[in-house]
Amino acid sequence: MAGDQAPITGRLCAPTDIEIALDRLAHHWDAEEIQRQHPHLTLAQIYAALTYYHDHRQHFDSEIRDQLKDVDLIASRQEPSPVRAKLRTARGRMGSRGHL
Repeated sequence: MAGDQAPITGRLCAPTDIEIALDRLAHHWDAEEIQRQHPHLTLAQIYAALTYYHDHRQHFDSEIRDQLKDVDLIASRQEPSPVRAKLRTARGRMGSRGHL
């Protein structure tokens, strides 16, 4: 395998490799917990993906930032949720009475 290819898929920054990196970064999961969450992957694949992430961190971080921008853009285009508005209103009323 070439040094610029991800260990699981053979592609640079494949979705599975990014997901493993995000699991580690966001949840502080170790390889064993990542495997519990992704039982289709072997520990060897997970360790290889984490190693690959650390060796190509700048590229991965760029990909992750791009994905987060896409998520923010999609969220900004969504109509306000009526359920969310009701929950905020209810929370505000409960807070004013001293309840959470």
